[in-house]
Amino acid sequence: MMEKNMRKAKNNTKRKRKMSEKEYGELYSENLGKITTVLNKDKIFDEDILHDTYLELHKRRGEIQAKRFVTYFVAWYKEVYDREEKRKNRYEYCGTNVEDRYDLMDESDLAYREEVGRRVDEIIDNYCSNPPKNARNHERACEILQLYRDGLSEREIAKELSIGKSTVHQYIDAIISHLRSEYGQ
Repeated sequence: MMEKNMRKAKNNTKRKRKMSEKEYGELYSENLGKITTVLNKDKIFDEDILHDTYLELHKRRGEIQAKRFVTYFVAWYKEVYDREEKRKNRYEYCGTNVEDRYDLMDESDLAYREEVGRRVDEIIDNYCSNPPKNARNHERACEILQLYRDGLSEREIAKELSIGKSTVHQYIDAIISHLRSEYGQ
């Protein structure tokens, strides 16, 4: 009886062994076609979310059973996808039309680009030197705004300042709303 229990415990230990990085990569490669088929069928395929899911599950390789990999991966993907969709619906796009046009401009329009850059600097300086009424932690907002202007993403700003990405997003959203109300679109 004791020998049977020891064998059972040994089998349980084998099952709980953490998958190696190589095994995880091979398992992912083998099942990528099935995963994308399921996601395309559900019309929710997004390559960025696919990569994010891959990286997140790489950290959790010990929880995954090889025979249920596709099911586990797709379930995790759908959770991330739903979270992203809720976030998109909850927050207004923080970009500006000027930025969009700036990215699409021809290289020959250097004078216009410089003028846009001067105008953005002027607006940011004005915002930082004249805090809005009832502004909380205006110094932090200006710090975030400067980093955002310098081209850092919300995630990079959060890491730089040791705060949450959602906090950075809320600051940027509030700043842009204020600037839109003061300067218009």
